[in-house]
Amino acid sequence: MAYVKNVLSFLRECANKGVAGIADWNEWRSEKYPQYDSLCPTLRCADLSGLDLAGIDLRKADLYKAKLAGANLAGADLRGSDLGWAAFQHADLTGADLSGLSIQGAKFEKACLARAILRGVYFYGDFWEADFREADLRGAVLQSCEFHQANFSRANLTRAVLESARMSQTNFSGADLTKVVFNRMQGGASFSGAKLESTSFIFLFQHFDGDFSQADLDRVCFRRADLKRANFSGASIVRTDFFETNLQGADFSNSQLESVDFEGVDLEGASFSGARITGVNFERARNVPAAVELAAASD
Repeated sequence: MAYVKNVLSFLRECANKGVAGIADWNEWRSEKYPQYDSLCPTLRCADLSGLDLAGIDLRKADLYKAKLAGANLAGADLRGSDLGWAAFQHADLTGADLSGLSIQGAKFEKACLARAILRGVYFYGDFWEADFREADLRGAVLQSCEFHQANFSRANLTRAVLESARMSQTNFSGADLTKVVFNRMQGGASFSGAKLESTSFIFLFQHFDGDFSQADLDRVCFRRADLKRANFSGASIVRTDFFETNLQGADFSNSQLESVDFEGVDLEGASFSGARITGVNFERARNVPAAVELAAASD
């Protein structure tokens, strides 16, 4: 334990010196642990709340249950670290590198992860009001997470997997969601203006409040999703399958629908006002508006 206190005291001393102090820490890290082949240094349960640690090298650090609430970790290198059950509430992780980590039970409420590198990360934790704007989340796995009012706008989530997550007012506007799998989601989210190419939505529960307005949907697969009253207005929807999806009251006004499959879907109360419809399949679909049926038949 004395060893931990010594390292912790040195870290705090470096943080208090600002940029020069962080440079001293990084130099010490490279000399003390040049191989980064084990969890060193040990900062387990350390209280680093509010410290200015911008640009710090914390690769392979043991930060299990560490307290980093309000800390400045902008540009920090955290690759290979143990961040299990650590507290990052209100922390600034702008541009930080957390790629390849498995993070379980950590709390990131209102943390800023804008432009952070999170490639291949496995997340299991709390991200209420977390800021992921323009973050790199390619290949990330986010399982059983809380994303209330989280902001993923313009983030790159290509090939990411989001499973059993709970959302409310979650923002994916303008994000790249190519080949992302959304499975067993609850709540609601905005995908306005997002790129959805070969994206899968499976079992969206309890009237998932989805806003897909102005989004680009190409080869998207919806499977047994509950999208009652979802907003697809102005969206480009191409080669997309709504298999057994609840679209009652959905808004497709002014959208472009090309080679879309609505087979077996209930469209009661759905609006297609001003929609451009080409090669759409309404076979066995229920409650298709008469004007839409006529447009499809004349195509």
